[in-house]
Amino acid sequence: LRGSAGELAFEPAPPAPRESFTGRWRLRFVHGAAPPAGETLEITVTEDRITANACVFAGWRYRQDGRLLEVTPLEGPVCERTLTPSEQRFGAFMRGLNRATIIDSGALILDSAAEQLEFRKVE
Repeated sequence: LRGSAGELAFEPAPPAPRESFTGRWRLRFVHGAAPPAGETLEITVTEDRITANACVFAGWRYRQDGRLLEVTPLEGPVCERTLTPSEQRFGAFMRGLNRATIIDSGALILDSAAEQLEFRKVE
């Protein structure tokens, strides 16, 4: 409220602080379940890109506002072989990725409307 008449005044909220999640991360859980045995998925995050060791895309650009992300593939697939089911699932997940959160345990949680992936930092 502001003024003698008690008018409501709406002011824009300050931008949410950017939560940095740069570094190298290894997939630990997909919806709370361990990934298939023998399949190790890692992502590397820079200030504006995400790359993966999977045969999916060359990487993704992202824009971040607080914990919210806007993700765009950089190029087409990077290999000529048939994608594994896990790579297909990861590629589909990245198309819908919309949020990144570092939780108290230090894990990186990536969310889409349909799935949640948990990564651990690779030291």
